[in-house]
Amino acid sequence: MIHNFINELFDIDDAICIIIKKGFIFSLLICIIALLIFYYYNIYFLNYIYHDISFILFRTGIIFAIGFFICGVATNKIAKDFLS
Repeated sequence: MIHNFINELFDIDDAICIIIKKGFIFSLLICIIALLIFYYYNIYFLNYIYHDISFILFRTGIIFAIGFFICGVATNKIAKDFLS
């Protein structure tokens, strides 16, 4: 079962793989912005709201990355089942 899942991961269509990669880049940018806000919060002793904003942005970036991955794998599975 795990072997089949790993084979499906390495057999993703090129167009879907490009979308997943762009989604990961988008998520990475959100996480970097969150880390920069948190860095400035620690350096300049800003209001506590900046800590909350950075934490929410970081969580959002991680959730987007997971979502892009899961949706990409699901879309690939649906496309292969529909086309074959």
